[in-house]
Amino acid sequence: MKQVTIEKQDHFGRGIAHLDQKIMFVERALPKETCQIEIVQSKKNYQLAQIVKLETSSIERCESICPYYSKCGGCELLHQTYSGQLRFKNQKIEEILTKYAQIDPKVIQPILASNPIRYRNKVTLHIEKDKIGYYEAKSHRLIEVSDCLLLDAQLVEVMQLLQEFIKDHHELKSAMIKVGRKTKEVMLAVTGKTNRDHLKQFFQNKVTTLLYNHKILFGRPYITSQVFNQTFEITEESFFQVNNDMIERLYQVVIELVQSLRSQEVLDLYCGTGTIGLLVSPFVQKVIGVEIVQEAVASAKRNKKRNHISNVSFIEGQVEKSLSILTKQIDTVIVDPPRSGLDSFTVQKLLEVRPQNVIYVSCDPMTLARDLNKLQKEYDVNLVRPVDMFPNTHHVESIVLLSCKSSDSVINGKWNLEKTIEKCR
Repeated sequence: MKQVTIEKQDHFGRGIAHLDQKIMFVERALPKETCQIEIVQSKKNYQLAQIVKLETSSIERCESICPYYSKCGGCELLHQTYSGQLRFKNQKIEEILTKYAQIDPKVIQPILASNPIRYRNKVTLHIEKDKIGYYEAKSHRLIEVSDCLLLDAQLVEVMQLLQEFIKDHHELKSAMIKVGRKTKEVMLAVTGKTNRDHLKQFFQNKVTTLLYNHKILFGRPYITSQVFNQTFEITEESFFQVNNDMIERLYQVVIELVQSLRSQEVLDLYCGTGTIGLLVSPFVQKVIGVEIVQEAVASAKRNKKRNHISNVSFIEGQVEKSLSILTKQIDTVIVDPPRSGLDSFTVQKLLEVRPQNVIYVSCDPMTLARDLNKLQKEYDVNLVRPVDMFPNTHHVESIVLLSCKSSDSVINGKWNLEKTIEKCR
């Protein structure tokens, strides 16, 4: 064993120390802690270690409230107080954006906090014979769970019903459960082998929609969720923000930016099922959404009809191949890409056409920094608003406002930056 003092956390929440002129990453260690460690892996430039004994403990350390935490790979930060997690995520965003994109830290606002438990409206579970749960960290060994503190209570109820069902039906392989925000509608989608009639009979009147190997046994092919005064359908495959508590706070920032910018024509790239475009539509003249997934575009069009919205249109296709529609008439572009960020063609097109404003919703700070670094050739970064969509994990969402450096764009935009930023605090 060796003793080290933890200097800070890395971007995955692990403790960082130095030993024998090598950087060391210590699982579940917190800044300023002194601990006896055991090295579990040694590489040329770094080492991985785990705590054997804490000599001094951080004021941010707390007892995990989850009985599965020592093995489960779902959360990384349950040993850290929630205030400590927020400090870590603020620091993470600032470090990444200042180091890799040279962003002025003054434009980075404090993170929007969440309820740290019971916030998820979706869960994917693994099934092995009569056991159901999550995989152990960095393995495919199943940890049987009867509850998860991140899950909405309705998800837990259905998970426990499924545990009862698989006692006599051992060939199911996986399950995904979704619950509708405010509507309380529940979708259960299972894969594997079982008696269809037994499955259908068991869950009748217990869930809204039941799918078996991606085929509907009963209910509609979707459930619905409500955000503000709009209703959205959620299919088995469609993306929807998983944090029930924070979804409106996230989108409220985007709406307030659009309002403050006095946007008229909006291009919504990577629009998914149309959530952002439809939510901002009451405040602009026109929205065009672009999405590559055919099913998502079909859902977006149904969501448009469901909410009686007429000033939004959706285009199916690759974002990079649909940017011919990006013209000078479009004053605001909203992008909400996957973790991989923007492709190089999209970045180049934005730099060529130079729409007045870009609102970037990011779920990965590293790809965000990469893209901002490129976009700053023609844009100023005026606002970064982190949002804690994933408490107890190292993940963090961010909303970024960029304005074109062209003086004409700023004048034509007719917006007051200070008021915009103040409104989004």
